[in-house]
Amino acid sequence: MRDVLGHPGPLFAYMSKSTVANVSAYQGEGDWFKIYEMGVKTYANYSLAMTWLSDGWTKFDFKIPKDIENGQYLLRAEHIAVHSAGGPDGAGAQFYIGCAQIDVSGATGKKPSPVGKFPGICKCILHTLSLVASNSHHQIAHATPESTSAPTGRP
Repeated sequence: MRDVLGHPGPLFAYMSKSTVANVSAYQGEGDWFKIYEMGVKTYANYSLAMTWLSDGWTKFDFKIPKDIENGQYLLRAEHIAVHSAGGPDGAGAQFYIGCAQIDVSGATGKKPSPVGKFPGICKCILHTLSLVASNSHHQIAHATPESTSAPTGRP
């Protein structure tokens, strides 16, 4: 395993509050909201390739928002490798996904907005996407808003 994110592309983190009493039985069919995004560093031109803020990163940190309800959530960290997006032979972007179950306390009780569903939370321009996913759920971790880090390394 490499110690850096091995592909160029953006990073995202999303959360979804469990719609069932025990988050370990929750399949993620509820509403999701984005809590983190890291994108382009420099745009491409005729002689230079696009660069990403995540280039060379081994982990990424983000804060759990305070303006959500207390409760059990799924946390989804996502890295989209775009180096083959739009390539020949039907090659497409690759999604690297890791999920965790967390228990949030100390939040304000507000409902997040905007929300969406997976699949469909983002509109893809390309017709073909390759999905490489780690759909394993991890043990519940207690999270206080603004004190949690994303998983380290490649998902």
